[in-house]
Amino acid sequence: MERLFSRFFVLAALVLALGLAAGCDTGFSGSPDADRLPDTDLSVRSQSLVGQVDDADRFTSNITLAWSGTDPDGFVVAYELRYFAEGQTPAAETGWTRTTRRDTTLLLPIERGQKTANVVVEVRSIDNEGNKDATPARTVFPIRNSPPNLAFDRSELPADTTWTVASFAFSPTDPEGESNLARLDVALNDSTTFVSLPAETRFVTLVAETSRSNPATTVSARVYLGRTFQRTDILVPGMRMNARNVLYARVADQTDTTSAVVRYPAAGATKPWFVKKPKSRVLVVNDYRRITNGPVLAFHKALVQQYTGEAPDVWNIETPYVTGSTGTSLRSPLLGASQEPFLRETFALWERIYWVATATTNSGLRNNLPYAAPTMTKFFDAGGRLMVQSPVTVPGSSAELEENLDNPALFLLPISSLVTVPDSVRSITMATGSAVTASGTLPGAGTTPPALRANQFVITTLPYQANDSRTIPVYTGAFQYQTRVGNRRGPWSGPSVVASLRLDATGAPTVGVFSLPLVDDTGTPVLVGADGTTEAPREAVRQMLRALGF
Repeated sequence: MERLFSRFFVLAALVLALGLAAGCDTGFSGSPDADRLPDTDLSVRSQSLVGQVDDADRFTSNITLAWSGTDPDGFVVAYELRYFAEGQTPAAETGWTRTTRRDTTLLLPIERGQKTANVVVEVRSIDNEGNKDATPARTVFPIRNSPPNLAFDRSELPADTTWTVASFAFSPTDPEGESNLARLDVALNDSTTFVSLPAETRFVTLVAETSRSNPATTVSARVYLGRTFQRTDILVPGMRMNARNVLYARVADQTDTTSAVVRYPAAGATKPWFVKKPKSRVLVVNDYRRITNGPVLAFHKALVQQYTGEAPDVWNIETPYVTGSTGTSLRSPLLGASQEPFLRETFALWERIYWVATATTNSGLRNNLPYAAPTMTKFFDAGGRLMVQSPVTVPGSSAELEENLDNPALFLLPISSLVTVPDSVRSITMATGSAVTASGTLPGAGTTPPALRANQFVITTLPYQANDSRTIPVYTGAFQYQTRVGNRRGPWSGPSVVASLRLDATGAPTVGVFSLPLVDDTGTPVLVGADGTTEAPREAVRQMLRALGF
């Protein structure tokens, strides 16, 4: 048996060898297979969806599509897509976009002015040899245009009263995607006449084309785009001076379909949008945030008018009023939602600003001047001058002290540093009859302010330092301290400045502060002259205004 198996093996080997030899002699017949093309499938199997849906159920033009590809003799490395209106016959290699993705979202085109369209979408696979599917996968989509939508950004709307500068922020959307938006339309007080702005507009500032000498009651407003305040040649007619105004807005898409019209203020709103026109070169800011501010404002307004010879404009930002024993509140919304560019451009409407406040130095978050201070660069660059009547106080806690280190008002005001009250001291006050002494001749005025004294007990302000090269004291006060333990009293020997001036690089005064109140909330004098005259405190402020070039 073993011998038989061995002979069979030898015979099989011989037959195989003979076959191979015969093959070498005669050669193989036929030719190699050619490269085979890839094939493509779409997730939508139907070659046309037209007629399968009602017009009301047509797809929006923003569609999501997936696909796949196979290659019988290799592998798929990429795909190409294109789309075009049904009925068009683009050249075989025209309009393709290459991708390695297997899905995408497409914004299909609708002819401008048309509401519907049938659009062909084709996808073809590309294999590792560079071969392309000769019969691309194809589907015809019946699509419709959907109207865009527009809303105001509620957090960026102007206050109910503005001067001749107002900023607005918009939030447009479109079911077909924001790239389908064509323009933003705005109108003032007339919703039948719109002015078109670029589609990408999201923030607009309107500035009235007027001046203090212009008697017109209705003027055009120039459009500035973005927070960078980009000037345009676009004018929106119809802004009313010293009157109520309404801004209308809408967006339009590439088919000229418009959104519903939105308006500010909204229909039925309890507060109007009132535009005030500046009439003076001087602005008095009423930041005296007590409900009893009337006599204080009246005093300072009269002082400014008497000195300048013209009635100043008044900006009332005193609400919300301060509450509680700490006298703190949130900053006023009347300053508007956007520091840049709204507040910067608003302050630049005047040449001189006289600011009357209840607090400026004890909080960078709750007070109004710290919010406004960084926006006054354009005002000062144009030669503006600022006088501030405000007590100087310090934060009430360590947390507030930390927060207040970056208070912009402290960098603006002529204050080198706030006073540090020792823990052992309960209070630093000024007794009735205490001297308020002029520090010397004022630069720019050439005179020495009159000597003053306290007509009341003063507990609302602290002295401060004014000893750097750009800050000069105008008045110092005789303060006294009271200890926490034993209620001991004595003369305060620390910083004693109560009025000062800030100088610019040329040595000219640019900012002044007078921290002692001139009158109380009833209009009763807090300061009088050393001889008892009530005119001396006014003269002191007038000399500071003269030094500032008011």
